[in-house]
Amino acid sequence: MKRVNKNGQRHIDDIDPTKIAGFFDDDGYQINSDMIKKPFLCLICRNNDNPDEEMVCNMTRYDQKDAGEFKCFAFSKK
Repeated sequence: MKRVNKNGQRHIDDIDPTKIAGFFDDDGYQINSDMIKKPFLCLICRNNDNPDEEMVCNMTRYDQKDAGEFKCFAFSKK
């Protein structure tokens, strides 16, 4: 059965296993990290644009995308 893409996202089962890369949500749909909104708190954080922290920061932002208030326990003011 062909899966219907959720907001244009590809499902992990529909991707060649040798080409799987990036982030996937709990349902197996690929997440475009360029589309993850960056809260103001991130803009004043020491970790902003740090390639070593990018993956953790993106996962934190995506996890809280629907929350009313963004909270980050790795926040360190510049």
